[in-house]
Amino acid sequence: MQSIAALEAGVVTTRGDLRIHAIRKTLGGRRAVCGAGPVLGLVPGRFDEVEEDACPSCLALAVPGQREAG
Repeated sequence: MQSIAALEAGVVTTRGDLRIHAIRKTLGGRRAVCGAGPVLGLVPGRFDEVEEDACPSCLALAVPGQREAG
């Protein structure tokens, strides 16, 4: 798993999900760390810089020592 400082921040296509997710790059494209759904777009900055509306699941999974979802 990448360092939380290296993860991009983005939003997903899941209806009603307005949280900011940690995004990792894979061979199949960008994916939310928590498995929330396909990435709609990125937001400026990195996930560790997000101050509001961060996905709590992504935050927990991005901490070193946690298991990856999905």
